Amino acid sequence: MYKAMMDLVAKNEAFYFQDYERFGETYRVFNYRLASYTYFLEPYAKEMRGITRLLQGGKDPVIVSRPFEKFFNWEENPFTTRLDLSLATAYEEKADGSLIASYYSHKARTLGLKSKQAFFSEQAMMAEEWINKPENSEFKKRVENLAASDYTVLMELCSPANRIVLEYPTTHLKVHGIRSNITGEYVSKSSLDPLGSLYKAWVDQVEVEGLPESFIVSTVALKGLEGYVVHGPWGRFKLKTDWYCNLHHLKDSISTTKRLIEAILYERIDDVKALFKTDSFTLNRISETENLVVPKFNHIVKTVEDFYITNKDLNRKDFAIKGQLEIKDYFHLVMNRYQGKDVDYKGYCMKYLNEVFGVKDTSEENNE
Repeated sequence: MYKAMMDLVAKNEAFYFQDYERFGETYRVFNYRLASYTYFLEPYAKEMRGITRLLQGGKDPVIVSRPFEKFFNWEENPFTTRLDLSLATAYEEKADGSLIASYYSHKARTLGLKSKQAFFSEQAMMAEEWINKPENSEFKKRVENLAASDYTVLMELCSPANRIVLEYPTTHLKVHGIRSNITGEYVSKSSLDPLGSLYKAWVDQVEVEGLPESFIVSTVALKGLEGYVVHGPWGRFKLKTDWYCNLHHLKDSISTTKRLIEAILYERIDDVKALFKTDSFTLNRISETENLVVPKFNHIVKTVEDFYITNKDLNRKDFAIKGQLEIKDYFHLVMNRYQGKDVDYKGYCMKYLNEVFGVKDTSEENNE
């Protein structure tokens, strides 16, 4: 798996890894930038969603955190189309927050929490602050024991300070799943002690009576929740309500090319596709725009990151001179990277739509 992931990074700019130093150890996190459905047909590509390995010098890097594999919306693409819904094994409420995954340092004998990509994101730090509070000690003990035993506890950070759409009055972690780092298999909620803290923190499950198809139709029309995650032999798929999607103004995301590109860059396009799954004209337009945006965006990020990594040890003057000569188009991006500032690749692309994608920035643009 590790070799396949490294090969995928080398041949496809949509995939990448980033190394982090913590607890005196080096961790490598694999992820994807913008990726179309076909990219995930590659071996292990769906696993590159925050999977984390501990680098051990000459030894094989071992998995210390294994989030959910990439999964999609209902009928978004062939992965989630024409499924036998009678085989569904669980329907779980989808919490509206940020994914948090556990990992464990045997060297430091310490539990850590990370977001999908980052060790030190605002969400990861918020989750660690919450789990380290005395009143959450029992919950932390359970998560820590599992992490130390090669399991990843997958949680959702829900907080008024991390609001997406739904409002949560307090900060807390909801459990979405437990996964073996070694085999990738999942631990079911039913196998846990119903009086235990992990079971109590697990997202709500619903029993579906009658035809599953009827449940899907009724869910789409519900209000006040994001939706459900449906489990089965195919894996899992997301079933979101129209109410939730519309709050993101997703339908407006295709009114102009600029808004469509914005939806693609900020990874809202999967929900847009779900709203227009029967509209072949709109889906074709989305696909054509993705084929334009995704490779160009990934190329910009990789170009800047590769230049920075290769030249980061130069002094500022030499770095700037070389940057102006070799990476002139993205010079200010690479200088921000060198100075330790945030590099807003997506904001850059939106600001220079015409230069990057050949799209004019005009609010009066009509559907094409």
